Amino acid sequence: MRVIKLRKTVGVDATNFYMDVGMVQIILNEILNENLTVDGVFGIKTQELLLEFQKNNGIYNEKIVSNQSSTFKKMVESLPLGVFIPTHYSHGPLRVDIGKLTFDSEEMIFI
Repeated sequence: MRVIKLRKTVGVDATNFYMDVGMVQIILNEILNENLTVDGVFGIKTQELLLEFQKNNGIYNEKIVSNQSSTFKKMVESLPLGVFIPTHYSHGPLRVDIGKLTFDSEEMIFI
């Protein structure tokens, strides 16, 4: 089971908490087969790869990545199983069904 959640927002003029940016960088590397340095800094290369991912997936006018954004949901859906080590920031359990995406107001669970 994977639990993937951003604490804040990532993108141009976003909060860009270093752990969130690092998570986005790891995901972009995996799904785009890139070699982006995972440094937690939302720089030009991270921005370019994020825009490439959005363009490839028909996502437009979404400048900030958040737990509820179409970009983040598509990024998580695009990850192959067994690739991502989960980080869980939740305050309690959430019922999930095996093999399905489950969302709540705080996070995204991918089984």
